[in-house]
Amino acid sequence: MIPLSIAMPLLLEKEVPCWQWAQVAETWETMRPYFLGRPHGSRSSLFVNQETGQAMKRVWNALIGTGMFGPIKV
Repeated sequence: MIPLSIAMPLLLEKEVPCWQWAQVAETWETMRPYFLGRPHGSRSSLFVNQETGQAMKRVWNALIGTGMFGPIKV
């Protein structure tokens, strides 16, 4: 399992720079396969446990809630 102390910095390192060209914010549901890997459940996968996945989901929702990526894609 990838620990939260590694998974979260990797997520932020890859996604935060995208604010410069993003036009819409993708929801957790659309980004989940990229963050958790496949196969995956709603908050966990073969690589990320449920606690780590839930923390990643909370941070992602907080990021898109700021509007930094644009309006949330419905």
